[in-house]
Amino acid sequence: MTSQTKPNNGQQRCFRFPFRLGYGQLSGINAILYYLHDTFAFAGFNKVSSDLQAVAIGATNLVFTMLAVSVIDRIGRKTLLLIGSVGTAACHPKSTLHNLKSSSS
Repeated sequence: MTSQTKPNNGQQRCFRFPFRLGYGQLSGINAILYYLHDTFAFAGFNKVSSDLQAVAIGATNLVFTMLAVSVIDRIGRKTLLLIGSVGTAACHPKSTLHNLKSSSS
């Protein structure tokens, strides 16, 4: 491969960054907030009630985001990522076994 056809590190980051942003929008709280009104309508709430509940969920999201920022500042991002990784690794085998047992019965 010549240097003209091989993408450099900057070009690779340029293509990976939008993918990461898009994935973040499709997972987590953004997906929940996007389908919030449909979820409450499916649960039987009227339009006004679901709007008030959307405001309450948005306010809760704001409060816990501010709390999370203070915890991240105190404990540190790397430590929290390691704790979360250990917790995730511990939960995956248990959930896999549960799913295998429930699908076999």
